[in-house]
Order: sequence, then C-alpha cells, then structure tokens
Amino acid sequence: CEYEGCNGCTYGHAVNYDANAVFEDGSCEFEGCIDPSYSNYNALANIQGNAICSNSPLNADFSGDGVVQLEDLLEFLVVYSSEAPDFNGQVWVQDACDITPYEEEVLLEGAGFEEGDPAADCYVNEGCMYAGALNYDTAAESDAGFCVFAGCTDSDAVNYNSIANVDDGTCKYQTCPDFDHNGYIQSDDLLDFLTTWGTIYPE
Repeated sequence: CEYEGCNGCTYGHAVNYDANAVFEDGSCEFEGCIDPSYSNYNALANIQGNAICSNSPLNADFSGDGVVQLEDLLEFLVVYSSEAPDFNGQVWVQDACDITPYEEEVLLEGAGFEEGDPAADCYVNEGCMYAGALNYDTAAESDAGFCVFAGCTDSDAVNYNSIANVDDGTCKYQTCPDFDHNGYIQSDDLLDFLTTWGTIYPE
C-alpha cells in the first residue's frame, strides 16, 4: 500500500499540508502559541512558527459597538472581583465563560475505519500520531488521518481555533472577562483588558 512520493502531511488545516500526499507520515505542523503560560496558548499546536504568544484578549468589546472604550470598562467593573460560576449574577458573563465541550464519545464518533474496510490493511498499528489530538495514541506507528482536533471551528466565534477539525460545541461570540480562565475576575484580568483600550474591531 505504500508508494514512493505519496507520504506527507494529509491534514488540511496544517501549515505544511500536502495535497498530493496519500499516506500521513506524522510530519504535519500545526502553528500556534505553544507556551502554556500565555492566555492564547493553543494545546493543539505543535510548533510556534509565526504565531505570537500574548495575554492580550482577542476581543474586549463587551458592548458590541466595535471599539474598546468606557462602556466596556463599565461592563467589566460590574463583574470585577466576582468568581465562577455566578459572576455577580451577570447572565452574559455566565454564558461567555461557561465553555463546556461535547462528551468525548460524541467527538470521537466516526474517528477510525469502519469494520471490514480494506484500507485498514494498509496501516500497521494505526492510530493518531499527534499529541494535541483528543485520540492521540502513543503506540501508533501509522496514521490514517483520523486524528480529532477538538475545538471551535466557527471562524466568526471569538475563540475560533484554526487547527480544530471537529467542533466541540464551545464556540462563543462574547468574550469572557475572566481572560486567564482561573475562575476569578481580578486585577490580572483588568490589566489584560487595559491592553486592548482603544482597539477598533472591524465589522
């Protein structure tokens, strides 16, 4: 089943995707912030590449008028010093910060060969070879392209993940003011918010 010149990266969302590749060889590069100390850390990424790690929120326009200004600061101060899951009873914050993914069983549905599929014979110890995937298999010696990179796949969402290939139900369209995701809205979040002051977001 292996043909010279047919091996390469077969995952279309990788930066080095090879449209001519037939067999996945584990060489895919998924670009993103790989430093977990930053708020935009991407657990699905395996190379830093041109990605920039930052604690600055992707969007802090809470009022939805397209620019970060006084109205947004006032919205933020309403929930300052609050904690999850109540956040001072502010429903919009509860919704924005409640990121609960689909069950793993649902996300992994269809990830693998169907019983009796002859294509399975082309692979030895087949499994997902990428550590960022939900179904990563440390014992895998070959990869048939069934890795599940779970995340938000809607590019209109504030938490869109360009590496994700399976939507996990976590897409949000309002930014959670708990920017560091520690369950508390406090001084660190305020400082992060202030880094976006005056930012104008395109419609």
